[in-house]
Amino acid sequence: VLEQTPFSIYCLELDPPVDIRCGPAALADAVRAAQVIECNTAFARSVELGDVRSTSGLRFGELDSTKDVQSHDRLVQDFIAGGFRLSDYELSYSDPQAKQHILQLNWDGVIKGGALRRIWAAEQDIYERRATEAELARRKRFEKLVAKISTMLIVAPEQSLEEELQKCLRLVCDYSCAERAALLWMNDESRNVELLSYWNEHGSPPWVDVTRATFPWSSAKLISGQECVIDDIEELPPEAGQDYQGYCELGVKSTAGVPLSIAGSALGAMTISNIVEKRHWSRELMKELEVVGGLFGNTIWRIRSRQALDVALAELQKARDHLEAENVYLQQELRSTHGFDGLIGESHSFMKSLRQVEQVAATKTAVLIQGETGTGKELIARAIHARSDRNKRPLVKVNCAALPGNLIESELFGHEKGAFTGAQTRKRGRFDLAHRGTLFLDEIGDLPLDLQGKFCLLYTSPSPRDEPRYLVFRLQR
Repeated sequence: VLEQTPFSIYCLELDPPVDIRCGPAALADAVRAAQVIECNTAFARSVELGDVRSTSGLRFGELDSTKDVQSHDRLVQDFIAGGFRLSDYELSYSDPQAKQHILQLNWDGVIKGGALRRIWAAEQDIYERRATEAELARRKRFEKLVAKISTMLIVAPEQSLEEELQKCLRLVCDYSCAERAALLWMNDESRNVELLSYWNEHGSPPWVDVTRATFPWSSAKLISGQECVIDDIEELPPEAGQDYQGYCELGVKSTAGVPLSIAGSALGAMTISNIVEKRHWSRELMKELEVVGGLFGNTIWRIRSRQALDVALAELQKARDHLEAENVYLQQELRSTHGFDGLIGESHSFMKSLRQVEQVAATKTAVLIQGETGTGKELIARAIHARSDRNKRPLVKVNCAALPGNLIESELFGHEKGAFTGAQTRKRGRFDLAHRGTLFLDEIGDLPLDLQGKFCLLYTSPSPRDEPRYLVFRLQR
């Protein structure tokens, strides 16, 4: 049974037996002098002797665990306090090579006549198991940290972003056992360094300006996308003399920083530091800080990009408002140039015509304008357009007399590509261009009669001599 178990089993004999009332110090020496009288192969292998025969007679003081005097004395004291029995006791010690071990012990003392004669023991080294458990626990803590920071940054309103960043930096310090943390944003054009957020126990920002000139060596590493790990500022290389002076002014003993990389470019940095004692920043911790730095970097980049977009949109809106104001001004200028202000007269018939302009401008019907050359028929047409609800759309003027007979329909109604020989592209007609606006057909009487019928306009002249010369169409699809 003893050979099948993975536990190291052994029996220590104290010769001569030791009075249990002699005190912890004497008992500790006696246990150190005790001999192994029985053991299994697992124990023989654990002490690197290989077989049971070679292990018999080995003194307990020759084991590595007893060479760590403090841990050995503590073991004996706890053994006495437990009534000379230990159950699932964990002994942590360092061997002569400074390697860490954790033994799970079960000791049972054999006492006769008030003297401790033997100790039966079962033990196993659980250091690797404890390291695995610690690693799993650390990973769970890190996952919780990432989840919490991600949630805080996603839901953080822009106006309170600095406050949320400071809370997140405190979480980073608690996780990494750091005493200070900072978020820096670097501008490649101006080479300035912006302190976005800072956390320490008192919440006060550093009294030394953090610039590239102050920390040139560290900044160069971070800008190039490398991490910057300084376990002890006293061990900085000679070329980092300026950085050493800056760290001394900040009171920093140890520091570490990771770049905030966006699309392969380092735009900022997250740093943590200690001011009381120097410390070693592990490789695992730096990898985790890179992940957290990515969360910070993407959040800051997203908000800054949105702010830049808002500024651009504001500038665009400002330009649009300016154009609209100019458009209103030009429309007013056109009205003043071509509206009633351009029509001068006081006769009864002239005033009647102006009243008719006001009346027809509000309708959606076609309007016929007649008059001799030079009487201002185009001015009347523009006045009607300006006072209609279509004045924000264009007034399209067509001189019908100038259109070639074979291209009249194409010019007025447009054509599709390939509709006839030479139609290489699609063309919009003047009717289409005047959509939601006004179409002014000048010299409409010069158009062929069969084409006039296609306008869907029924017009009856008061007398055969009165030929329509100007026509205004008000279109609506």
